[in-house]
Amino acid sequence: MYNGLCKALMLGIAFCASIGGTGMLTGTGPNLIVVNQADAKYKESITFVKWATFATPTCLIMTVIAWALLVFVFLCDKDRNKVNNEKQTKKATQVINEEYNKLGQVTFPEYMIIGMTHIYYDSFV
Repeated sequence: MYNGLCKALMLGIAFCASIGGTGMLTGTGPNLIVVNQADAKYKESITFVKWATFATPTCLIMTVIAWALLVFVFLCDKDRNKVNNEKQTKKATQVINEEYNKLGQVTFPEYMIIGMTHIYYDSFV
């Protein structure tokens, strides 16, 4: 699942940059080329509002399609429910206990910081 999530996030960033660039007239260079070509060939003046009314709904639809594609391709894990929770819980408990035992006793400076935190907290509350 983690590997699929990483891939989905990275592709999602690229997809959204491309899709979002088409949503507004100044989003990407090719949009401006299309406007100049429409003016030169068809004598049609495309304004910012005309472009937005055409491209924004298309942009929203493409965003939903890209999201669905990423979810179904990378995040639908068929073996997701085949996890041994007991084994993972025991391993996590073991790691947490090992790390806790490495901490050792609380030192005097740590007690001072705890005390100062309580004093500051009590003065504001």
